[in-house]
Amino acid sequence: MRKAKPGMTPKVPTSSSYIASRPSSTVTSSSSASPPTDSQISSTILALTTRRGPCRTICPSEVPRVLCPSNWRAYMPRVRAVAIRLAKEGLIDITQRGQVVTVEKEGDIRGPIRLRTISDGNVCTQSQTSSKSSPAAGPEAVSS
Repeated sequence: MRKAKPGMTPKVPTSSSYIASRPSSTVTSSSSASPPTDSQISSTILALTTRRGPCRTICPSEVPRVLCPSNWRAYMPRVRAVAIRLAKEGLIDITQRGQVVTVEKEGDIRGPIRLRTISDGNVCTQSQTSSKSSPAAGPEAVSS
């Protein structure tokens, strides 16, 4: 990260600009002081993974960043627990290094995970699940 020149303030996206970039259906009560419920977390996971599309993944941290941007890290364990429940119900896949993992409880999985919708009979290849696009293409150039 570059340092700002003396007297200059670095441009950092505010939490309101991050929320504004999200679909309104996934933003429930970000200004509320109450913590998000498991129902809000699961509906946000499903909304974000559905919006991302089949064979594409989201980072679990995207969920609490939408629901409670000022204190999102505190809710990561709950997001992971809800994601595991959704995976057991067959609503989403949990992946590590592009491979679907089977998880019975939160302690069964360590390290970074990604979440995606269950693909309707389609087999997702490694190139389809990659969230990185070529620099020349940009995110708008991704074909469906």
